[in-house]
Amino acid sequence: MNKVENDEIDIIAIFETIKDNKRKIAKIVIIFFVFGLFFAIFTPKKYSSSTIFIPQGASGKPGGNLGG
Repeated sequence: MNKVENDEIDIIAIFETIKDNKRKIAKIVIIFFVFGLFFAIFTPKKYSSSTIFIPQGASGKPGGNLGG
C-alpha cells in the first residue's frame, strides 16, 4: 500500500530532450521572430498627447514660483 514516488527532476534528461528537439525549437523561435518583426514594422504608429496649461497668478518674484 505504501508506494514511494520518485519526485526528483532529472536535469540530464531535460537537456537531452532539448538537444533532441533543437531544430524544432529553432524553427518555432524563428517563426515568432519573423512574425514579431513583421508586426512591428507594418503596424501603423499611433501617437497622441495632450496638455493642459493652467495660468499661475502673478507673484512678485522673478521666475514665478519656480524657486519654491
